[in-house]
Amino acid sequence: MAQHANVNLSVIRLIANGDDNKYIMNGMERMLDEDAITDFRLATIDNNDRVVYKEVGVTDGIGTINVLRSIDNSYDLILVGRRHNKDSPFLKGSAEWIEILELGFIADMLISTDFRRKVSILVVQQHDLASQAVSGFKDLLLPTPINSSQSWTFGFKSRLVKAQCIHLKRTGSCRGIFYREDPFDFIEPVFLMQLIAGFIAGPSALSRNPIIKNKLFPQPSKYVQETLSIIASIFIFFLAGVRMDIGTIKHSGKKEWAIGIFSFVIPMLFSLPTAFLFKRILSFNSLLHGSLFMVAFLMSSTSFNVVANFLYELKLLNSELGRLAMSSSMISVLLSWFSLDIGMIFKQTMMNGHGVNSGLMLFFSTVAMVFFMYSVLRPIMLWMIEQTEEGRPLKQSYLYSIFLMVLGCCWLSESLGKHVAFTAAFLGMCVPGGPPLGSALEEKVECFVTGVLLPFYLVVNFEDVDLYRIDLKAFLVIQSLCLIAAFGKFLGTVLTCSYFHVPLSESIPLGLVLCTLGLLDLQFYKSAQLLGYIDSPLFGVLSLSIIIVTGFVAPVVKVIYNPSRKYRSYKKRTLQHNKRHDELSILVCVYDHENVPALINLLEATNPIRDHPMAIYLLQLVELVGRAAPRLIPYQPDDHKINESQRSGRAIFNAFKIFERNNPGVNTMQAFISIAPYATMHDDICTLALDKRVCFIIVPFHKHIDEGVESVSRRNINQNVLMIAPCSVGILIDRGTMTSRRSILQSWVYFRVLMIFLGDADDREALSFAMRMAQHPNVNLSVIRLIATGDDNIYIMNGMERMLDEDAITDFRLATIDNSDRVVYKEVGVTDGIGTINVLRSIDNSYDLILVGRRHNKDSPFLKGSAEWIEILELGFIADMLISTDFKRKVSILVVQQHDLASQAVSSKHRLSHLYSCELP
Repeated sequence: MAQHANVNLSVIRLIANGDDNKYIMNGMERMLDEDAITDFRLATIDNNDRVVYKEVGVTDGIGTINVLRSIDNSYDLILVGRRHNKDSPFLKGSAEWIEILELGFIADMLISTDFRRKVSILVVQQHDLASQAVSGFKDLLLPTPINSSQSWTFGFKSRLVKAQCIHLKRTGSCRGIFYREDPFDFIEPVFLMQLIAGFIAGPSALSRNPIIKNKLFPQPSKYVQETLSIIASIFIFFLAGVRMDIGTIKHSGKKEWAIGIFSFVIPMLFSLPTAFLFKRILSFNSLLHGSLFMVAFLMSSTSFNVVANFLYELKLLNSELGRLAMSSSMISVLLSWFSLDIGMIFKQTMMNGHGVNSGLMLFFSTVAMVFFMYSVLRPIMLWMIEQTEEGRPLKQSYLYSIFLMVLGCCWLSESLGKHVAFTAAFLGMCVPGGPPLGSALEEKVECFVTGVLLPFYLVVNFEDVDLYRIDLKAFLVIQSLCLIAAFGKFLGTVLTCSYFHVPLSESIPLGLVLCTLGLLDLQFYKSAQLLGYIDSPLFGVLSLSIIIVTGFVAPVVKVIYNPSRKYRSYKKRTLQHNKRHDELSILVCVYDHENVPALINLLEATNPIRDHPMAIYLLQLVELVGRAAPRLIPYQPDDHKINESQRSGRAIFNAFKIFERNNPGVNTMQAFISIAPYATMHDDICTLALDKRVCFIIVPFHKHIDEGVESVSRRNINQNVLMIAPCSVGILIDRGTMTSRRSILQSWVYFRVLMIFLGDADDREALSFAMRMAQHPNVNLSVIRLIATGDDNIYIMNGMERMLDEDAITDFRLATIDNSDRVVYKEVGVTDGIGTINVLRSIDNSYDLILVGRRHNKDSPFLKGSAEWIEILELGFIADMLISTDFKRKVSILVVQQHDLASQAVSSKHRLSHLYSCELP
C-alpha cells in the first residue's frame, strides 16, 4: 500500500520495556520480526514524505490500550494482526477482556465502545502450515461453530475448537484380501451401514433390554418420532425427485428403452408365477398368504435413485456402464412407480371396503394433483429462476417457499388418501434441475436429510422389527422370491444387451447393478406395511434382503468391472510418435473462462499451420449439482438448457472459435460439455480422448499458485487422468506470463520457451512438443540438457533409454538447424540434486513458459539427495521445485507425461505414491 502515490502510511511498533518484564520472545520469531521491519524500512526509504515509522514503549496491556486510545480520528483504515503470543507483555492483564475472539485483542479493543473513533479495520491472519498439521488453533476460542449457512452466531458459552488432520478411508467396496486390499481401508455403501444400525437399535439387539428400549424409544416422544419420520420420508423422496432428469428419457435410444422395460417385465414373469406356486403348495398364515404377490411385485421394481447412489459410491457414474444403467433405470422406475401407485390405490379401496367409485375418485384426484404441480407450481419455480440475477444465489425466501410447497402438497395428498412419498417425488421432478434452484435445494437439504433425518428415520422404522419373531419358512420363501426376482432382472438385462450387441463385460455388471436395492425400496416396504400388505416381521425380512443383495452385488461389480480397461491402447498415442506432418489431435480441458487465454496461447505457439495441421477437441468440465445423471454431450450454442446451467460456456466456445478462424492449420474444432461429479469426471476426459484418438490431453493445474487457492477435487481429476489416460498428458500451470503480456487475438512477439531435459520418456515427449513450437517464427526456444558429472557418480542409465535420449536430441538438433537464430541448445554438468536445484535457481526471469517432463528414474543423479523434498507428486521433481517459494520467478510451466503401454498395464496395481518414478505410472 505504501507504494501507492496517494496513500499516507503510519506504522506504530510497540516495544516491551520495564524492569519487571521478564518476557522473552522466541528467538526465531524475534529474528523474523526484525527482518520484516528492516525490509519494510528499506522498501519505503524513498517515500519518507508519506511513510512514518514510530516505536512506542509499553509495559503491559493497559499501556497497549492507552496507545490505542491515543490514536486520533485522522485515519481511514487500521491494519492489525489477529494472533499474538498469550504470554506477550502487550496483552498482560488485559487478554481476558476480549469479546470477539476471531478478531484478536487489538481489533476487539478498537471496535469497543471505549474507542470512540470510527475507523475501518482490516484484521490479518497469516496462513500457517504447522498450525493446520498439529491442531495449532487449540488456543482459538469461538462462541459457537459455523452453522450451515456459513454465518457466525453469538451469545453462547465459549467452547474449545480443535482442528486435526483426519485420514479418510476410501469409498467403494473392498475387492478382498486376495487382491491385497485391507477391508478396513474401505467404506461400504453408507446406507447399508445405517440400515444395520437400525436393526441393532431395534428389538433384535439393544432394545431387547427394556431399560435401553425406554431410553431409545420413550413412550411420551412416540408421536414426535413418528412425525419426524414422516418428514424424513417426504424430503428423502423429494430429493430423489430433484435428482431425476426426465429429459434423459427423451434422449434414450431403443437399447435403453428395451433394457428398462425388460428389466421390469421379466422379473415379474418370473416372480409372480413363483408366488402363485408357493401359495398352492405351501401353507402360511393368512397375512403372508395374501401378500406373496405384493412381495413379488416389490422385489421386481427398480429405483433410479438407488442405482445412482450405488454407482456414485463405486465411482462408476461416468462409465459406459453407469450411463446405460442410469438411462434404463429411469425408464424402469417410472413403470415401477406407476404400477405401485395403481396397486396401492386398489389395496386402499379393498381395505376400506368401498366400491370402485372410491378408487376412481382417488385416481382422478391424483391426476389432478399431478397436473396442478406441473402446470402451476413448476411455472412459479421457473419465475424464481428468472428473477435471480446471473451469478447470484437464489433468495432464501424462494427456498422457504418451495419447502412450504412440499409440505402443503404432501398434506393435501395425505388428506386425499395418497401416501406422501409419491407426491414428494413428483414435486421434486417438477423442480428445474441444476443451478440455481436444483443445486441450491440439494445444498440446503441434503446434508440435514442424510446426516440427521435418514438415521433417525431408519431407527424409528425398526423400532418394532424383531428378527427373533421371523418364521424360518417365511424367511426362506421371501428370500427365494427376492432371489428369483433378482435373477429375472439380471437375465432380462443380459438378454436384452446381447440383442443390441453389448459385450458380456458390460452386460453382466449392468445386470448386477440393476438388481441393487436401497432406501426407496425400504420406503415402499414400509408403505406396504402401513397398508396392511405385510406385518412387522415380514418388513424385517424384506429389509434383510436389501443387505443381502446389495452387500453381494457391490464387491462383485467392483471386482469384475474396471472402466479403465478400455483406455488401454495397444498403440502409443504420443507427440513423439506422431509424424511431423500428420494431424496433431489435442484434447483441451477447461473449467472456466480463467483457463482460456493461457490454453489458447499455448495452442497458438504449437504452430498450427497447413503443413502442421491440428485438431482441437474442447471439453468444458462442469460439476454435477442438483441432478443424479451425468452427461457428456456436444456443445450446442442454441441449447438454452445448457447455457442456463453453465453460462460461461458460450464465451469459452466463442474464444476457441475465434482461435480456429485465425489459424488455418486448425482442421477441426469440436466442443463438448461434461456435467459430472468431480470424483468420476476423469472417465469423461479419457473416454473422449479414446473416441477421438487424440495424442495429447491438456488439463489445468488444480491450484492458483500466486493466490494460494487450491481445489482438492480438481487435483484428484488430474491424478486419475495421469494414471489411466490413453495418450500423453500435459498439466498447464498458468502463472500469468501467458495471459497478461499480450492479447490472445494478437500475433506472437518473441514468445520465450525453456525446455529442461534430464532424460527418460517424459522428457523426450516434452522435447517433441518443444520441437513443434520451435517451428513457429515468433517463438524463441532454449533447451538446457543436464549431464551427470563427478568421479563418485556411478549411475549407469539403461542402455536403451540412453540411446533413445541421444536419438531424441539428435532429431531435435537436426529439425531446428535452420532456426539457429531462435533456438539455443546448452549442456550443463551437475553432480547431484543440489546441482539440479542450483541450475533451476540460475534461470532468469526472461521466459514465458518452461517445459518439463514429469517422471524421472528414482536413481538418477539429478535427483540424488533431493527427491524426498517433493510435495506435489503429480508434477514431478522439476516442476515441484519451480513452483516452490524458493524459486522466485513467476513462469508458466507445462508438465508432460508420455503415454506408456507398460504403465497402463499395471496402473490398477500402483497408486499415486509412485508417480515421481519413471518406472511406474
